[in-house]
Amino acid sequence: MSFADEVRQETKSTGVRCRLCVFLEGLDSKTQAEITDVLADEAWNSEAISRAMIRRGWEFSGAAIRKHRQNCLIR
Repeated sequence: MSFADEVRQETKSTGVRCRLCVFLEGLDSKTQAEITDVLADEAWNSEAISRAMIRRGWEFSGAAIRKHRQNCLIR
């Protein structure tokens, strides 16, 4: 078992999936990969990402993006 697997196993979870994770899973693979890359790069500001997503009709706040980054992304 890898160290990341051990940490993942020790992480307490509510069992509720992040709304942004669910959204990403519903996208085509190219769009999903593009958005996932941007979300994983902390050089991009959460509020700027939120504004761009809202312009495309995807209603995610900067706070939702920060929560996703904090809770869902394994670094």
